[in-house]
Amino acid sequence: MEIENILKLLSPVGVIAGVAKIIYEHSSSSKHKLRDDYRFAKDFLKDMEHPDGLHHLAVQRGYYALAGTTSINVTDIAYLISLENPDKSLKDYALARNYVALLQS
Repeated sequence: MEIENILKLLSPVGVIAGVAKIIYEHSSSSKHKLRDDYRFAKDFLKDMEHPDGLHHLAVQRGYYALAGTTSINVTDIAYLISLENPDKSLKDYALARNYVALLQS
């Protein structure tokens, strides 16, 4: 009888520990993703200062990686990251691109 009661108590504790581990891994993975995004953006923009050394395909792929999607034109991405708040501009435009026309001057 005592073993059954102990097992009944350990089962929920195990489930709670498993859920806590999943939540912890999810929160720490988002921090790592942000760090990786920062490093990539920093390196890519540094490489863009010397456009002679980059192939146009690498430039396009870099812009797509910055935007997180390939459904936005490279020229639009370049314009959006030149704005005052580029992260918000990219996210907002990605969500609303079907309804927005960029006026580049």
